[in-house]
Amino acid sequence: MKRSVKLFLLCIVWVMVISLMALPVWAKPMAKDRQIPATASQEFVIESVGAPINDDFADATVLEGESGTASGHTYDATMEEGEPNPWDDSYKPEASVWWSWQATTSGTYAFDSTNADPESESSNYIVVYTGSSLTELTLLAGNEYVDWDTETIDRVVFKAVAGTTYYISVCADLNDPIMIDLAWAKVTPPDNDDFANATLINTASGTGYSSNWNATAEPEEIQYLYAPDEGFVVNSVWWQWTAPATGSFTFDTAGSGMKDTMLDIYSGTSYETLSLIIHNDDRPGDTWSTAKVDATGGSSYYVCVIGYWGCKGEITLNWQESQAPSITSLNATTFEVGSEGTFTLTATGIPAPDILLTSGTLPTDVYYFRSDKTLTGTPAAGTGGVYNLLFTATNGVGDNATQNFTLTVNEAPIFTSISDANFAIGIPVSFSIMASGYPAPAVELTSGTLPDGITYDPTTQLLSGTATGAPGAYPLVFTASNGVGSPVTQSFSLATIVAKPQITLQPHSLMATIGETATFSVDATGSPVLTYQWQVCTSARKNIWTDLVGETSSVYTTPAATLKMNGYQYRVVVANAAGSVTSDPAMLTVYETSTSQSNVEIDVIGAYDNASTTIEWTIGVSSLGPENAEAVQVTATLAKFSRFVSADLASIPGATYKVQGSKVMVNLGTLSGNCEFTLTTDISRATSPTALTVVATTTSFDPDLSNNTATDEVIWP
Repeated sequence: MKRSVKLFLLCIVWVMVISLMALPVWAKPMAKDRQIPATASQEFVIESVGAPINDDFADATVLEGESGTASGHTYDATMEEGEPNPWDDSYKPEASVWWSWQATTSGTYAFDSTNADPESESSNYIVVYTGSSLTELTLLAGNEYVDWDTETIDRVVFKAVAGTTYYISVCADLNDPIMIDLAWAKVTPPDNDDFANATLINTASGTGYSSNWNATAEPEEIQYLYAPDEGFVVNSVWWQWTAPATGSFTFDTAGSGMKDTMLDIYSGTSYETLSLIIHNDDRPGDTWSTAKVDATGGSSYYVCVIGYWGCKGEITLNWQESQAPSITSLNATTFEVGSEGTFTLTATGIPAPDILLTSGTLPTDVYYFRSDKTLTGTPAAGTGGVYNLLFTATNGVGDNATQNFTLTVNEAPIFTSISDANFAIGIPVSFSIMASGYPAPAVELTSGTLPDGITYDPTTQLLSGTATGAPGAYPLVFTASNGVGSPVTQSFSLATIVAKPQITLQPHSLMATIGETATFSVDATGSPVLTYQWQVCTSARKNIWTDLVGETSSVYTTPAATLKMNGYQYRVVVANAAGSVTSDPAMLTVYETSTSQSNVEIDVIGAYDNASTTIEWTIGVSSLGPENAEAVQVTATLAKFSRFVSADLASIPGATYKVQGSKVMVNLGTLSGNCEFTLTTDISRATSPTALTVVATTTSFDPDLSNNTATDEVIWP
């Protein structure tokens, strides 16, 4: 009796221990994504219970029967030293548990491993081996998702031989332990599961059907069991096709119920002689597959369809003779700024061609999506215009097809010029009324009266002329239209105002011999009527200017020149009711005789060098005769922030130069005919545009000083 009581108490204790060991199985990890390792900030409510009883290969739980179920978990499970990893470096499991199962009858069997935790999204990985020890295992099959959209259920399908023992391993991550429901049963594979039972086809075109549900990988396919980035190849089905004629043929899986296929085509007659011709995972635009083979009439080829990463489902195999690509969609379309546009390109050909945008620039916010062959987007403001594109269709058959494509982006008009302007009375003016858009908008004056002397030309869109009459305000309305959207208007304020004088041509310095007169002149604009007052300065040192009595026109002629008048300077004050402006001074040089007479002329041209941020100025000086010009000097005035670099005088014997501040003075000596030299200036600190002014002087009598000064302006990036 005591012995019975002791046994009873021992049983109670044993049941309690077993219950306590089972409790932590229900603790759940908070981290759900198996691809994200646990960090210090992650917390897992997992109590240590010790490794599962089937943690090691040697302790594999024995399964019995043609079908059945079992359960387990990977909490505190480990990986043994030397345990195989069929995933190579693509995935390294950290925990595994083991079962062993001996087939009672030969046939095809499926083992499903399910993560039984309803709150967990962690994956489990199931693998089947043959062998008798951990270091002598042979991989037979790997995991295959039962539901592509659910990573909590995995399946392996393999052909079992009666009496053979198989080892089943379920793997997981340490930070994502799982609860396992394991189920197994005998299943019926598809008719063309095996290479030897490949479905026979021999037509030039057709469609075949199969399924890789419960399909397996044969022992000869062991080399394909795990392909990096493509998962386990464990569910292949086969067709044997005899080419009816020599030519190019295309196979594809379009229309398959399986979401993601892979397609292989081989030549050969057995596993030992098979040679892969082509492998394809995804064809352009979807996850079905396509492959082209250049076949020889009467030869046999093997076509194999596999599920990517264990994907499975109904399979449709299509085949037909290949055709070179041809683009069939229109070669032009029109979008509009601010509105979404879409255009789909189409092409014929077998296999289905890929269409690429191979040349041309798209407007901002418009894109070409190669996957679905569409131009789409909402063109941004300011992108109106014509865009010339080139599309190329290719499918590996014959020549590629190309299409010159025109994308026209229409844009409603908007005014881009300012909406007001002041025109000075008596001064010629020109003002552009500008509007953007595509097509180019027509701009009409639709309301208002223009001042006298001003006209509007809708062809050039210019307000131009010389205003007359009294000052005044002229409200105008312009309308722009181009057939896109509604016409737009701009209220424009035009005012005519009294114009302060402006000198358009300064008086030039002159030379004269004793007894000759010299005539100075000025050109000026302004309104109302201009008045002129000429002045003379007889001493440059004192700089005192005196009005010349009675000299009140735009032209002043000196009395007969005397040596005393040598160096006199003359200027003119131009005035009206709006103000006055004083001209630059012009100097009179008086010679006793004109025995040495030469007309000197100068010009300058600048060229920007982007690589060195310099401008090379080419300066030409001419002596127009009739005699040589003596003591010719050229003074070049550099623009602000420009720096002198060098002077090239090699072509002018005896020429010298010196630099004083912003001036470069080049002494050319006696000049007969023409000469040319260059100055180089650094503009790295200057602003664009940059100008250079050059002045030529001579001690010879020069009857025309108007051509002794030249300026060039260079605009640079």
